[in-house]
Amino acid sequence: MTTTKLKGIEECMRNNVSTAATVAGFLFIAYWVIFGWMVYVSPLTYREMDFDHDGQVSFGEAGYASSFGTRMYVNHGRHCTEYLAYKDGLPLKTSCRD
Repeated sequence: MTTTKLKGIEECMRNNVSTAATVAGFLFIAYWVIFGWMVYVSPLTYREMDFDHDGQVSFGEAGYASSFGTRMYVNHGRHCTEYLAYKDGLPLKTSCRD
């Protein structure tokens, strides 16, 4: 092989590595932006999103928690918040304060 061909191959490999690093960086940033958005839009606290109580909120837990909504109502003079699933409107949890 001539040195010209080797230089062309080396340049091509550097371009591929650069492209792969760019794509990996974009995916990394996109993952954390989506995760942050799901945590932000969820009506639950970060601690409440940890459904399996392992001390960490996974992407799946954040996604599930972001599909909740809230409904406020008064029950026997107590202000209550009912957490419901958007998919069917069924209540998942009720929290009342005096």
